[in-house]
Amino acid sequence: MTEDDITHAAKQRKRTLFFLQRMAVDQPHIRVDMHDKTEHNAQFLAIDSSDSKLAVRNLETDWGVIDKAVLRTGDITCIHFRIQKEEGEL
Repeated sequence: MTEDDITHAAKQRKRTLFFLQRMAVDQPHIRVDMHDKTEHNAQFLAIDSSDSKLAVRNLETDWGVIDKAVLRTGDITCIHFRIQKEEGEL
């Protein structure tokens, strides 16, 4: 790897960590699209360090609302969310 590659990778890692921290602080409402073609609304709480599990609150399912749940990211095809970009953010 060249020095430019390392610098670029470091910037990307910083942006990713900033994004994940922002998501955890803001805890936005999300819509999760699953492989089985279902959609579920919830509130984002956290994601584990290996990006394999997503913690949510108030998960809306066909069986009702589940207070807290952990979703396997391998079962998710897309996560929809909105966050406000603040001045000075990357």
